[in-house]
Amino acid sequence: MNTLEYMRLFMEPRSVAIIGMSRRAGRGSPDILDALRHIGFRGQIYPVNPHTDYIRGTKAYPDVASLPVPPDVAVIVTPRHIVPQVVKDCVERGIKAIIVFAQGFADADARGKELQAEVVRIARGGGARVMGPNTIGTANPFVGFTSGLARVKFQRLPIGFIAQSGSLVITVADWGILGKGIDLGNTCDIDFADALEYFEDDPQVRVVGIHMEGLSNAQRFIEVAARFVRKKPLIVLKTGRSEQGARAAQSHSGSIAGRDEAYGAIFRQLGILRAADLEELGDLLKAFAFLPPMAGRRVGVATHSGGAGIIAVDIGERYGIEMPRFAPETVAALRPIFPQWHTLDNPLDTWPAAFTSGDPSGAYRVCLQAVLADKSVDGVFFTAAIFNRAKSWSVSEPVLETAEKFRDKPIVCSLQGPFYIQETRVLEKTQRIACFPSPDRAIRALARMADYAEFRREHLRT
Repeated sequence: MNTLEYMRLFMEPRSVAIIGMSRRAGRGSPDILDALRHIGFRGQIYPVNPHTDYIRGTKAYPDVASLPVPPDVAVIVTPRHIVPQVVKDCVERGIKAIIVFAQGFADADARGKELQAEVVRIARGGGARVMGPNTIGTANPFVGFTSGLARVKFQRLPIGFIAQSGSLVITVADWGILGKGIDLGNTCDIDFADALEYFEDDPQVRVVGIHMEGLSNAQRFIEVAARFVRKKPLIVLKTGRSEQGARAAQSHSGSIAGRDEAYGAIFRQLGILRAADLEELGDLLKAFAFLPPMAGRRVGVATHSGGAGIIAVDIGERYGIEMPRFAPETVAALRPIFPQWHTLDNPLDTWPAAFTSGDPSGAYRVCLQAVLADKSVDGVFFTAAIFNRAKSWSVSEPVLETAEKFRDKPIVCSLQGPFYIQETRVLEKTQRIACFPSPDRAIRALARMADYAEFRREHLRT
């Protein structure tokens, strides 16, 4: 079997064995069976527990050898000291994909390192692959599968996420920006390159984010990532940057963090976008998943005040964004709804038109469509304050109508006012618009999209 075939067993299984599953777990407690039912798994589930015949209505088996058929994937939730024997049982039963939950391996002490090496040796000897240890495994809402312990609200989004921490997979899911998730844990066998290769030609995934503590096989990661970034954006949050953080990474997942400068150089050379923090990682995943590509660095700005426009200009300069003068045709399209005294330029203060017309929503529509129609504009940043829930104050309607008309240019928003949350939810539910809590984060997202577009133009020519 090749890497992709193994990864499909982990990500798209039709059957799963849960080895060491407790009878006491249930709704409200950590429980893989409950999580599988919650996400809608339609495959066969085989609990393995020698002390019972049924677990919450599902037939249980006393040991791995008793399973009627080898399942696509086995999830081991036993204590660490018996994991090698369970892996041996799985290999002998013909199971090719194994997820190990237990902690206390290379992330712990010398005995843990020995146990982890033994697990890898047994698995490889039997043609099986291992994910973990110290992992919650995988989640794929497209097929209704998760090996995690908790009910998590996964969505069918075009986003892949690879982490060395299960809590971060859950965090990104809670933010509503996770499609398919992989927690590699200690990466004793299945590693970043394997996971990335699975997402490389996945038609359901447009962008991949990585939380990385360290690499066990840097050369193979470089080879796969070099191919990947020519097809899709790859965003990495590299932790363990400081000396103390590197020590923490060693104790958490057993990773060799390495010098941060070396990782930075590799990422720049490959065209990987490096996120400064978890917040930026989430912002970029959302932007690349929801928005059309940026053709260049030229941004049109439409704001609810002159002051907000000045703030946007300062932010744009910090991120290398250009804010071109509007073309005469754009000014002509805007002039009828503005007072004659108002200067029409980029950034555009929309408030005089919104206020004098008595129809803010209509004014926003005219402004956004005129700015996006400008050939010197590659994308738009829009901010407005919503003070009223009346239809005439709607932001979502004109923004969505404009996005539908101009499908090749991204729109990012940062809304304010007492009713901004409701409008933001309406916009993001469509997965066509990306909204951010601040102008800085919105404009930064456009800038990083432009960075990736520049990299692709440069390297696809070679």
